[in-house]
Amino acid sequence: MFCISCGHKVLESARFCPSCGLAISTLAGSAAVQVGHKNASGNEVRSIPLPSGLKPTTNCEFRQKLLDSYLSIASSQELSEWLEDIGQDSKGTAEAKIAKIRRHTKFLSMPPGEFPLQAMNNLHWLSSGDGLFLIAKSLGLKCEGTKDVLLRRIYRQVGYEEGCGSWESPED
Repeated sequence: MFCISCGHKVLESARFCPSCGLAISTLAGSAAVQVGHKNASGNEVRSIPLPSGLKPTTNCEFRQKLLDSYLSIASSQELSEWLEDIGQDSKGTAEAKIAKIRRHTKFLSMPPGEFPLQAMNNLHWLSSGDGLFLIAKSLGLKCEGTKDVLLRRIYRQVGYEEGCGSWESPED
């Protein structure tokens, strides 16, 4: 099967595209589908399927670091869009918007099976490698490489920290 984002060949058992890092789910046994899109039945794919026996966990410290990173690099417009997405008033200074997001976001408390998808969606809107560099740095990851390399590295760290990855360490 092939990733619908970059066209790279993906193993049937893969949960992430090895080329672009997007979360995928196998549907109908033959198509790679980005999590968050609608499946053939019209239902939104909301979580990443896990191998049997693997239980996701909540890593609150990691989630807080990631949230802090997002908020530190987001523009006022991006903060407004985030507030609108969570049904909050988007007016005010950047500091006021950040405070509202911290009060109302479900990012820190969402179920472990949904968190990787949300984290990946938040990362995907970054238009340059600069924001990804800052996030990778704040998470203690290697900061060199292209935008795609940084994105993949952060995706793997999210999966690893939330217990959704079967790898030992997301070093690269």
